[in-house]
Amino acid sequence: MLPGMLIGLFLVGCKPITLNPLPAVPTQRMLPYTVSLEVTSLNIYWVEPGAGTWPLPPIPSYVTARAPSATLDKTQWENILTNYLNNRKTFQHLIKLDDKADLILDLRVHLFIDPGASFKFDYSYWARIDGVVKIAQYDREVARQTGAGKAHGDMTHSNSKDEIFLNEAVFQALDTLITKFESDRQLSSL
Repeated sequence: MLPGMLIGLFLVGCKPITLNPLPAVPTQRMLPYTVSLEVTSLNIYWVEPGAGTWPLPPIPSYVTARAPSATLDKTQWENILTNYLNNRKTFQHLIKLDDKADLILDLRVHLFIDPGASFKFDYSYWARIDGVVKIAQYDREVARQTGAGKAHGDMTHSNSKDEIFLNEAVFQALDTLITKFESDRQLSSL
């Protein structure tokens, strides 16, 4: 518990962790809807050292500390995710949340960092993105999916290295999540 708290305190003075854009391969299964993207939750957590070495760990069960919200810039993340989805061409159009859209894509992003067992092993980074697609007019849920991603860092730790590996995990999770939505029969037949 103490190491996680110390690391959390260390992050208080750090610059925000940013999401850097990655190229997107356009999909073959575009969904014929206009969509508004909203990131309703964006959190980063420290987990017990070594939690990442266990097979299929239930990571949320091993959280020791939550990083301050100042370490993540929600608006910047929304913009990068919107650009990624526009480039991937999953939906006909992505528009601002205030505009009239057919659907709303609600994303909850959870990031987990494992400092390695006794701080002697490589760091591990996980991203879990929970996505909910709702019909905008009625605010009714029509699809729910989860994407997960994982990346391994190295023993030396810095905020810039965290960004590199968190980005890798986030885009793995996002790719998994969006692929599931593109394959969702119910969503493609609204």
